[in-house]
Amino acid sequence: MKLAGYLMSIPSVQKKMRGKMNQYILMPYKKIIDNTCKKIN
Repeated sequence: MKLAGYLMSIPSVQKKMRGKMNQYILMPYKKIIDNTCKKIN
């Protein structure tokens, strides 16, 4: 976890990961989010 924090503190890595961080954070919850959206619609 410390390694991930260190890598995220490097500006060049931040630029590469900018669009993908939300994707990686939400990946475990994607199935739940999709099911909820289907129930709402």
